[in-house]
Amino acid sequence: MCGRYRFYDHSNPDIAKLIDKARETLPPMTFQELSLEEVFPGSLILVRLFQGKDGFSVCRWGFPFKGKLIINARSETWKDTPLFRGTHPCIIPASGYYEWSSGHRKYSFTDRDTIFMAGLMKKIDGEWRAVILTEDASPKHAEIHGRQPVRIAKEQFDAWLRSGILMPDRHDLNIAEEENA
Repeated sequence: MCGRYRFYDHSNPDIAKLIDKARETLPPMTFQELSLEEVFPGSLILVRLFQGKDGFSVCRWGFPFKGKLIINARSETWKDTPLFRGTHPCIIPASGYYEWSSGHRKYSFTDRDTIFMAGLMKKIDGEWRAVILTEDASPKHAEIHGRQPVRIAKEQFDAWLRSGILMPDRHDLNIAEEENA
């Protein structure tokens, strides 16, 4: 998965509700720093935690490591990777995500509903940080990029958040080339 996703696209009522709740509960300075549309590595993001039905928190996207920002973790190997020791499962809601083809064309992957991406978070240098888990792309998506975010179905939230057991939601998304890549 490449390094950007779309949190809110102004047509997603579930994420609009989450934004309203965040506006009501977060300190104004924190809310202003949230990345609410196209999200870039290092941005402050909303994540879902095991804190009841609507629990959420904020964290920064990416783990600093040797002068780089690690934004993704391979679902096949994260448990064996030292950087991801001590992490906690989280869910990262989105309206879609972006991939770039080898020809540097930007593609948008979307669905009618909110996309829930499996994530890992941990506190690093006093700040909560998160990465997105990835998996091999479905055949339709692999024509553009070899990896995609691991999606979690709503029915699997508790299993993932409580124990880190992945039960991905593997249906294909809509793909559209973006105008101004």
